[in-house]
Amino acid sequence: MRSRSPTIDANMLAVGDRTLGARAPTQSACPLPKLDLPAADWRSYFRHLYNDGSPLPESAEHVDVLNLTLLSTISEAASRYVAHLGAMFPREHAWGSCFNGACGSVHFAGYLNVHCPSEFAWRLRLLTGQRDQGARHPPLLNRSWAEVTHCGGSDFEANAAFYYAARGSGLWINMGRTAAFGTHDDAVRHFLKRNCTLRGVGAHECDSFLKRVMAVAVHQGFDTVQFLGHCDAKCNTCLHEVAVLREHGRLACPPVAYRSGSRAQLQCTCVEHSSSVGTKERPDRGGCASCVRGTLALEGAMERSGIGTAHWHLTKS
Repeated sequence: MRSRSPTIDANMLAVGDRTLGARAPTQSACPLPKLDLPAADWRSYFRHLYNDGSPLPESAEHVDVLNLTLLSTISEAASRYVAHLGAMFPREHAWGSCFNGACGSVHFAGYLNVHCPSEFAWRLRLLTGQRDQGARHPPLLNRSWAEVTHCGGSDFEANAAFYYAARGSGLWINMGRTAAFGTHDDAVRHFLKRNCTLRGVGAHECDSFLKRVMAVAVHQGFDTVQFLGHCDAKCNTCLHEVAVLREHGRLACPPVAYRSGSRAQLQCTCVEHSSSVGTKERPDRGGCASCVRGTLALEGAMERSGIGTAHWHLTKS
């Protein structure tokens, strides 16, 4: 899998360079599931995920997300891990004390926020306290390919499609010419030359300014804008947002070029699969993006979704 370099291109903005290290898990009243699957299980998992004949990882050390639907099919041990994880971290927004022990990069946890695919578990690599001390996710480079997740159903994405960078998703997009910022308000200050941070609820969100931010970024020739410390998930977790400009994100698969494989070297047609976590009022608020490979599989998936080929991009490596 492609590693993300912390080097920032000249077209990007400087961000903090603190290293994000693993935190030792704290003890809680309930035992957290241990991801101690044998190497053979991991090779099988990644073979099914990437299907490209490359050397296969023998652990989940370097990925940000796990596809629990796929993992549960690999072995009895993997299925038990997935079941244990679901019991510890239920879909509802109120989590118990079990989750507090997983607030770090040692464990995976599911249902992080309304936008995440419900079948994915995430490694919590960056927390708000670390972000506020200058730590950031490593920026993605100009014209590089990045593994991402995306779920539809958000009216907020009318002016840009918002993805999460997520190593291990199996779905890749190209960054084009990109600019990287720590938070939304950093981008507001750069593009709009003003401040937007609010005290209390909504700090760093700047929702009412983002439409103009995206418009100015397009005018300046950018294709994507990254937010390296956007903290809007459970456990005060900060994810790595990638806003793809000139596209809307209401659908599971915004109309951009997609690739698959362990190095973005394979063809991919994006189709709707699974659903986002959603809210109590709108569970399953939108479908999520996934790759389908092979001509017959692609045609069948698009026929089932009722969407014609003109809506999808088949990218050749």
